[in-house]
Amino acid sequence: MNAIATIRATLQQQPERDALIEIRGSSRETTRRGLLGKMIGRARTFLQERGLRKGERVGILAPNSTQWAALDQAMLQQGIVSVPLYTRQNPAELAQMLQDCGATFLIASTEELLNGIREHWSACCRTALLDEAFAPEPSTEEPVSLESDDPVTIIYTSGTSGEPKGVILTAGNMNFMVPTTGKALDTLLGGGEEVDQPFHYLPYCFAGSRVVLWTQLYRGNPLMMSTDLNNLPEELAYAKPQYMLNVPALLERIRRKVEEGIQEKGGVAAALYRKAMGAALRKARGEQAPLDSLWLALGNGKLFPAIKEKIGPRLDF
Repeated sequence: MNAIATIRATLQQQPERDALIEIRGSSRETTRRGLLGKMIGRARTFLQERGLRKGERVGILAPNSTQWAALDQAMLQQGIVSVPLYTRQNPAELAQMLQDCGATFLIASTEELLNGIREHWSACCRTALLDEAFAPEPSTEEPVSLESDDPVTIIYTSGTSGEPKGVILTAGNMNFMVPTTGKALDTLLGGGEEVDQPFHYLPYCFAGSRVVLWTQLYRGNPLMMSTDLNNLPEELAYAKPQYMLNVPALLERIRRKVEEGIQEKGGVAAALYRKAMGAALRKARGEQAPLDSLWLALGNGKLFPAIKEKIGPRLDF
């Protein structure tokens, strides 16, 4: 069974179990498998009613949400090639990407985002708002058949090193990546818990993010999602994730906040942090200096656990 069919079958099994969880500050909004399956069916009907067919390129311009994930799965089941776009990117660049891939339709979360594209693309393709995709009755048709080399998505590079380039992922790519990533997670987690608790904040228009989303749906494991990057510290504190996909920028920001807090305290705490961190880094490099064992023991006693409690008490990797 391919990845798309496996995800569909997983959602049909035990429909009362959690599928996706939107973290909203210090609260959560949970979508169960059965409801997510119906949302996918509604979006499939919407795509069918718009006359969109296998192989057509359709843009998604919206922040992460359960609706985003449902529309993405609907496109996969219809054989439509999704082109996910970053909402914070320059509209002129987004318009160029849509023209470059030959998009025939664009679905966005707000009219403002659509207008940004129209300003830079006079002959803009047909458009719709994301909410519209979930108005029809759900389709119950079987997914469209896909060959291994059929494209399923085009993900554009950021353009930081030149003109953005569209990277095509095929059904074969997806069928390889998703089970492989799933097995890697199972190995890292050691199979100790029936349900693990990942948290995700990076936009789904990024390749790594998309694989995270697909993999968790494939595994039948609920995924907690950030809904507001400006609220990320509060969301992390509430979610208490077991693991998360990260980028260096966030890790650097976390480290800077930790070190600024310790420097403000000064005195013994600041001195201990410097000594314990130095010992930990040397140990990681396979080196050792006199008294390193002592500094590590002191750091692991209270200092490091207190830092981890603030960042994520359950965070393993």
